[in-house]
Order: sequence, then structure tokens, then C-alpha cells
Amino acid sequence: MTTATLIRWSPVDHAPELPLSAFNLIWSSSGSLILQGLYPTELNPPTKGIVLSFSNTNAFMSFDEFSDYLNGMKVEVPALVKPVPYGGCWPFLEVLGSPWLREVVERNGTLAVTDFRHWVIVARNHTLHVMEHSRSAPTFEGWLQ
Repeated sequence: MTTATLIRWSPVDHAPELPLSAFNLIWSSSGSLILQGLYPTELNPPTKGIVLSFSNTNAFMSFDEFSDYLNGMKVEVPALVKPVPYGGCWPFLEVLGSPWLREVVERNGTLAVTDFRHWVIVARNHTLHVMEHSRSAPTFEGWLQ
């Protein structure tokens, strides 16, 4: 059995070293998923939030903090370089050796795990998991002002 590992990734150079407080999602039937991540206003962020797109989404799921899929994976979530009041972790993660990808592929029967990547966006009370084709990566679309 492979052990999953979480690694940090940054959607853009100089992304604020802050947790996300929440996110909004927009799903397109063409397979595109847009995420609007909001930074906590009490931490005086340099911007209101960040906009990312996932263009080759095979599946996605979102959980509240107590039901999150990560809770059962026994993985260490990368911390912020400098802790902030009320806590939080680095919000942009990739899961290597993802059990979720294996489950989806086994259920489907015609896919290969190596064809996909498992991206995670963590906010204070919710987590988004995105299964995207391996030839794609989340795209930085801009800042929310």
C-alpha cells in the first residue's frame, strides 16, 4: 500500500503566506472549475482573494473540516511559514500517492492513476479536492480586489 504525501505548490509567484478563509466554486459543463479563494480580512491581506481555474477536471468534491477526506489519510498538512491567529495551513496542496485517485480509477476500470493529479485547496472550514488530468495544472486567473 502506498503512503500519500501532501506537498505545497504555489499558483503564482509571491502568493500571500496566508490561509484561505473560504472559497466559491463555479462549475462549467465543459469540465472547467473556477475557484475564488478568499483571504481572511482580519489578517490584512494584500488582496481580497485569488482566482484559479482547473481546465481538465475529471471529478471534484468538497467537505467541511470535520468530514474531509484528508482526515482519514493520516497525512501531515504543510504549515504556513509563520503561524497566524486562529490557525490555518498553506492552502494549495497536491496529494502524491492519492488513495482517492486509486478509488476512482478502480471504480471506472478504464483509467490509469498516472493519468491524473489530485489537487487540494484548504480553507479554514472547508476543503476542495480536484481530480485533474495529469497534462494540466491549476491556472492562476488573477486576484480578487
